[in-house]
Amino acid sequence: MQEKLMHELEEERHLRLQSEKRLQEVTLESECNRIQMRGLQQQFSRMEETVRSLLQSQGPPEQKKEETVNIMVYQVCHVSYS
Repeated sequence: MQEKLMHELEEERHLRLQSEKRLQEVTLESECNRIQMRGLQQQFSRMEETVRSLLQSQGPPEQKKEETVNIMVYQVCHVSYS
């Protein structure tokens, strides 16, 4: 009986150590992903700002609307026939 309890105790200890190790791995992975996400968000914000700057440096709004429509038509045609 005592031997069985000792065996179960060792098994529980082993499982707990495995769980703690996995928790550390997942915590580290989560932190790495959080850092990567922050970097991607900053990169996306810079890209948005670049696009805004490019749009502002272009011609009058009427011209922009026409160019936007042309780009959309191109994308639809290009995707449809690809």
